[in-house]
Amino acid sequence: MADMPPLAKCVYFWLALADFIMNVRGGFVAFSIIPHLAAKVKMFFALAPSYTLQYTKSVILQLTRLPEPLLKTTPPLYDIEAITIPIAMWSGGQDWASQPPEIAQLRHRITNLIHEKKFPEWNHWDFIWGLDAASCLYKEILALMATL
Repeated sequence: MADMPPLAKCVYFWLALADFIMNVRGGFVAFSIIPHLAAKVKMFFALAPSYTLQYTKSVILQLTRLPEPLLKTTPPLYDIEAITIPIAMWSGGQDWASQPPEIAQLRHRITNLIHEKKFPEWNHWDFIWGLDAASCLYKEILALMATL
């Protein structure tokens, strides 16, 4: 959690520019331990929510040279149940970073999930670079934003 103050400063900067934030792991951590930060956000959009690295099946993880504490098989838990803002979540069935067991754990812990959808054929990159992301995902996000 040593990087939380810089993350919080970055989030505060962007909050001055927009009402919506889309950062999954950092968002879950920040919104669970910094309540006044969560109070500034209307809704949290979680795309391919890899909130831990516990089930990640990728050689990329081994190449990142992350510090040993981050590569534990049991990740540090933070109080997701403390997040009070509405959460919308989308996951992919072929996602190598957000495996189904992790999504199931996360879903169980979110107390205010207002929207959830799984794209069975999508991988972790399809949420940003997928050819059908605009028609399948971004329209849903814009519709949810319009309700706020």
